[in-house]
Amino acid sequence: MTVTEKLRQYLMVDPTNSELALQLIESLAVEGKTRDALEFLQTFYNAEEHDFRFLAWSAHLHLALSQFENAIENYQTLFAMGHIHQAHQINCAYAYYYNSNRTAALDLLNECHSSEPEHILLKARCMSDADELAPVIEMLNETDFSSSNDKVVSDKKGLLSLLYLDNGDYAQAQKFSAETLDKDEENFDARLVKASLSLFKFDIENAVTDVNLLYNVYPSIGRVIVLKALLEMSLKNFVAALELYKQACTLMPEHVGTRVNLAWCHFLTGNIDLAEVTFEEAIKIDRTFSEGHGGLSLIKSKQEKWIESKELARTALKLDKNCASALFSRALYLKNIGRDNEANLIMNGLVGSKSEMTGKSLKNIILESLRIG
Repeated sequence: MTVTEKLRQYLMVDPTNSELALQLIESLAVEGKTRDALEFLQTFYNAEEHDFRFLAWSAHLHLALSQFENAIENYQTLFAMGHIHQAHQINCAYAYYYNSNRTAALDLLNECHSSEPEHILLKARCMSDADELAPVIEMLNETDFSSSNDKVVSDKKGLLSLLYLDNGDYAQAQKFSAETLDKDEENFDARLVKASLSLFKFDIENAVTDVNLLYNVYPSIGRVIVLKALLEMSLKNFVAALELYKQACTLMPEHVGTRVNLAWCHFLTGNIDLAEVTFEEAIKIDRTFSEGHGGLSLIKSKQEKWIESKELARTALKLDKNCASALFSRALYLKNIGRDNEANLIMNGLVGSKSEMTGKSLKNIILESLRIG
């Protein structure tokens, strides 16, 4: 007879014994019967009693079952009762993180001041949306991972590769991605970086392989969907890209770059009205994102609404003097009012601009997509 079976028998004799109930919950959890443990707990325990031991087990079991909102509610009840322990704070931070609330997760991690490498990794992930990534990279590089297991070290290097990518340091991103995949070929961050770099370099053959392999395994992760959509745009499969960006915008409604790319897909598939609405949505999300204003400026120029186009282009170029869509729009405006020489100077300047990753003419990359000649 197993320990669990014995405990069930004891509880039949003494059905209100809390100590036996807690032992049975633990025994079921150890056996990997997480759902059974939670079901028994919910049957036995009256939540109105506010017994912190059962609340803690309820939180842990909900977390193990990826029921993050329930786990957060239980942990917050524990904290309100005064049972504030570092382990509970860390677990609650994980629940917040996986429930897409990085700010709340980071607040908890800062409160408990854990220096464990695994917790530093979680903290770095929570900080990875910051405008300035150099401090996050520095924090990871300064943390001692020498006593960590191979999986944690691999996770650190993979995350570093992704942070370097997002910080524009492609050489370091490629270096750490390759090092990670050499030890752990399934590492998600490193695979994402490898696929991204293939696409950024316009190495289409490898990009098709890398992106599709990643998408086949992670078809519901926003960033992977965006990468797949970018690949389809590169292959001029604009209808397929459009559907993918719609999915990504549903998953990441506040991600302005994805919204702008959805607008471009509407434009490229001939739906100017939807493109206009979507660029306007992007501007509402982030008024400092130049391509939102630049894209809408180009739409207005196509509609021959020249005054609106001019003002939008001016706004975009104040935010980013190299905003390609705004420069095109500006050139079209100048051409419309008969200042052909100035328009040509802008276009020639774009022709001379080179992509850091590919060496292609920036004008050619944009013209291939926008069909503006």
